[in-house]
Amino acid sequence: AQSSSSEDDSSPVLVQYIDYKHGDKSIPNIPLNPDLDTLLYPMKGSSFLKHSLRQRAVHITCQNGFDEIHACTRVAEICREMYNLDARSILRETSSDNIFLWLRRRHDDDNASTSNKPKKNGRKVTGSKEDLIQSVEISDVETAIALHKTAGHATYCRAPPKVEQSLVSSLLRATGLGCGQYDPSGESVISLARGEVETFISTPGHITNWHYDF
Repeated sequence: AQSSSSEDDSSPVLVQYIDYKHGDKSIPNIPLNPDLDTLLYPMKGSSFLKHSLRQRAVHITCQNGFDEIHACTRVAEICREMYNLDARSILRETSSDNIFLWLRRRHDDDNASTSNKPKKNGRKVTGSKEDLIQSVEISDVETAIALHKTAGHATYCRAPPKVEQSLVSSLLRATGLGCGQYDPSGESVISLARGEVETFISTPGHITNWHYDF
């Protein structure tokens, strides 16, 4: 396992690679309540807290090809709680009040392989009006499922409650953000932190590229 930049690099994204084919065979699987060392492997949690937290994004990915067996094993517990990645079940059990659809444009298929520029405030940083993200918010789950399945629109929403609450509470404790306090209802006046696990479900030729949050 290795990283693409040094820990004192000023790069906005630190990429860490897991080498399933030639690397460590004891790569840890990620539970619903992971510690930082497990979640960020091969990066150490202490290194993340010192060099990356509130400073830059960390991207964990594979190198030397994608080893589906090992990669799926690593996130198997989360996948099971995400209804084995069944889109209909995820959308029906989401923690979100509404579901968002990222509308597919007719020229998305042509641009999918070349449109990799970052976005800012929900927009690709290109200056073109054609690059604005067109999304709609839908309250009816069955309508959202139909548009996702039949029209090919990508969709995003929060993960189901068990997944979101387990991961968020673990990360708040591990990082100390908000003194580790967490109220998933969002109604507490004394809880200092909250979090969400956003789930993006893309369709062929219509993927969610790198972008900053809204």
